[in-house]
Amino acid sequence: MDVAAPIAEKRMKPDNQNNLDALRAWRVETPLPPNFKRDVWQKIAARQKQPEYWSVFADWILGLLARPGLALAYAVLALMIGGGSGYLAGTGHKGHRDSELMARYVQTIDPYQSLVARP
Repeated sequence: MDVAAPIAEKRMKPDNQNNLDALRAWRVETPLPPNFKRDVWQKIAARQKQPEYWSVFADWILGLLARPGLALAYAVLALMIGGGSGYLAGTGHKGHRDSELMARYVQTIDPYQSLVARP
């Protein structure tokens, strides 16, 4: 007897006896391809042999951070690089933003006034 049959019988409503009989009579008659089991186990073995990329990366990071002094140096270096690049990106946009704010301010005072020098 099928293991799922008692579960299916519990879920079935009593008025669905025809459906229950049809499910009990149903059998899979399609044969499996030749060497099916062997191919499945080969695929499983191949996946177990190949390490996942994230685990290789995590192992590399953990190897780098195994010594506390080196870990601190990497953390300080990462903070300096991140802070420096943020500062440079911010100062590059600051000049453009300042000129845009100045133009808006001048236009609020005198809408016909422009910062562009008139000939």
